[in-house]
Amino acid sequence: AIIQHFQIDRVYFVGTNRSMWDNLVERFGGDDEYQLEVLEKKEGGRLREEDLKRLEGLIDRSLGGEGSRCFIVKDGENDGELWNIFEKFLEVLDHVERGDLLYLDITHLFRSLSVMSFVIAEFGKIVHEIEIGGVFYGMFKKGEPSKLINVAMFFQFLEWAKAFDELDRFASFKRLISLTQGRIPPNAHSIINGIEWACSIANMSEIYRNLQRLATHLYFEESEDRVISFLAPRFKEFVRRLNKRSLGEFQFALAQFFSERENSALGYVALAEAIVTKIGEEWRLDEKALQDQKEREKIREWIREGFAREFPKSHPGRQLATFSSKIGTTRNNICHQLENSKNAKHDLDLENLPH
Repeated sequence: AIIQHFQIDRVYFVGTNRSMWDNLVERFGGDDEYQLEVLEKKEGGRLREEDLKRLEGLIDRSLGGEGSRCFIVKDGENDGELWNIFEKFLEVLDHVERGDLLYLDITHLFRSLSVMSFVIAEFGKIVHEIEIGGVFYGMFKKGEPSKLINVAMFFQFLEWAKAFDELDRFASFKRLISLTQGRIPPNAHSIINGIEWACSIANMSEIYRNLQRLATHLYFEESEDRVISFLAPRFKEFVRRLNKRSLGEFQFALAQFFSERENSALGYVALAEAIVTKIGEEWRLDEKALQDQKEREKIREWIREGFAREFPKSHPGRQLATFSSKIGTTRNNICHQLENSKNAKHDLDLENLPH
């Protein structure tokens, strides 16, 4: 039914040497002699993949194509046999080309094979860039036509989970942008796109502005889309954490965010800018001035020289100047790939910085 409905051009059958391969011989037009040969070898546990080459030809002839294969796996009763199954599934993937649309029928899979098929399908999506067209399970109904259930929604849920995980771990909206296309209002989708573009070049001011806009579109928990509403709290928490009252507070929160996730390069960049921005805000500079290069350089000069003139050594201002100098040096080493750093471990060691 699946072959006919989706006009499948290649089929890969996976089973043990005691699976009902003789039924497939009959189904795809094999003669009685070949069917009996397969049956006898199957019942004796002696069936090999070489014995199924003729069956592969029968399948290709039936489908009007070529490339169908039959794979025999172990029973999966121990780690060694489970590895055999895994390796055999990888062999299946070797015959699938990038961009192929793959349909899985797990109706007659037994023991661990159903779980293994999901793992391999996910592996194929990542490594081979294979698209999963459907994952089908035939639900037997006594006295009426059996239902064919598509459980591919589990893969879709995994995609959403990965999208929110990438958002939480890397501040990456890329997968979320793809998944929300057409499922959320265009204005919210446009804002998310803007944040992703800004994140890709570490434009903190643009990220901040878009997050403020996005905070007014957090309707996700009320969405009729069950997946979106279910995962919305994680998205809401991400926005809540970074949606601060000022750009300086946002940059500091962003520095904390990246530091906690061991993205120290962006953490240093954000922290260096947060110090400058915060002082500019204390000086009552407007948004335009806060983003002006000359104004920000004046603030840096004041931190380097002005604090030393104005404050005694024990004053917090002098401590801030020392702290800012260390942060700025490491930030410059990172951004300009300078050779002034002692070593990377030293730069990443928080004990080298005052708390």
